[in-house]
Amino acid sequence: MLQCIVLFRCRLVLGIFIAGLVLSGVSALPLQWELSILDRWSGSGQTAPNFVPASIGDFISFVHSGIEKTYAQFPFFGYTTAGCLCVRSDSGGVDNRPSANGPLIYLLVEGRLDEAVEAARANGGKILRARQKIGEHGFRAVIIDSEGNRIALHTSAASL
Repeated sequence: MLQCIVLFRCRLVLGIFIAGLVLSGVSALPLQWELSILDRWSGSGQTAPNFVPASIGDFISFVHSGIEKTYAQFPFFGYTTAGCLCVRSDSGGVDNRPSANGPLIYLLVEGRLDEAVEAARANGGKILRARQKIGEHGFRAVIIDSEGNRIALHTSAASL
């Protein structure tokens, strides 16, 4: 009987965790925020409430701390930024070459545009266009990176 209760409670906690992941994807709520609530609720190790097995609480704390560390180092991950560029059907890269005339790829450097431009210059990049306003969308700088790719570095106006 006790084993059935523990199994039910594990399933309940995992269900809440999965629902949080789904909500994060659907509603754009940051996963970091949802995990912090679940981590506080479930506790970890010895501090876990009676109805949450310690191993589940430890797992949630482990995932939460990993997300915190990752977001601290790479804050743009928190915005669920993603992208895909397929030049043509052989996207395995056989015929792909760095190009100053190819697609312009935008990279988000929120609040760090000048720093990113200087980092590109210091690492062998060339500045094609310094900071320029792009209407209501903020600012960008266009560079050629050290491998010859043309890239736009973007930041919103709100971050300045």
